[in-house]
Amino acid sequence: MSFDDEALVEQAKRLRPCNMWALGLVSFVILTSTCGLLLSLNSQIGFWILGQVVLALSLVQWFVVLHETGHETLFRSRLLNEFFGHLASVLTLIPYTSWRYIHHQHHLWTGWRDLDPTTQSTVPRPLSLFERQLMNFCWKLGIPLFSVVYRLCNYWNLKRLTKLVKEPSERRSIYVNLLGLLCCLILVVIALGIQTTLSLFGLAF
Repeated sequence: MSFDDEALVEQAKRLRPCNMWALGLVSFVILTSTCGLLLSLNSQIGFWILGQVVLALSLVQWFVVLHETGHETLFRSRLLNEFFGHLASVLTLIPYTSWRYIHHQHHLWTGWRDLDPTTQSTVPRPLSLFERQLMNFCWKLGIPLFSVVYRLCNYWNLKRLTKLVKEPSERRSIYVNLLGLLCCLILVVIALGIQTTLSLFGLAF
């Protein structure tokens, strides 16, 4: 083995996922989320706003966790990647199983706007007056319409997912995951109540 080959092997070892670092990262994100939630429970407006800011930052980090577990690059163990990927999916409102499939297709077709499932809806088309006014209204007020529509169209749209996913076993996994996540979210709303749920997550989301 040449010197260059040995250097490449050493570099590859350093680039492998490390469970210790991954657990440290996830622990930090959990701690940040907990702090954000506890501050958001405070009745004083200043603490509530601070809590929403902290929680918003942690929700971005949960998306990072979702992304890396979907690539199986956060933990060395596939089981750990799947466990924390599903946990992150609850906090990002993106089903883990459909995320993995759609995101894989995104990497496969990046640059092909009409074939990449995450950009197909952005292919130019005539917009109705209502669509244009709604988009302009949400854009000016900072309402996250695009983020919500992106999630719903790409990861929750059963009709579209059924067309994209041909393998029956993959379809079943996606359906089960969607149902499980939906039930989990409904239980959270029932346990907390709509008002408390909106107060804790609405602005931060």
